[in-house]
Amino acid sequence: MIAVPFLLWGMFGAMGIVPSLYEVFGVLGLRIPAAITIFGLLIAAVGFWEYDDD
Repeated sequence: MIAVPFLLWGMFGAMGIVPSLYEVFGVLGLRIPAAITIFGLLIAAVGFWEYDDD
């Protein structure tokens, strides 16, 4: 769910509809949206963890 806005922003930025992620954050600043996306994916992985109740 967290990755969807960045995905849409990346697609619309490539088409020139909105400023690209590169224009807004710069080369070094791309770590910020990437870190947010990875954090969201890690939280989702923890949420889908199956615990074995022996």
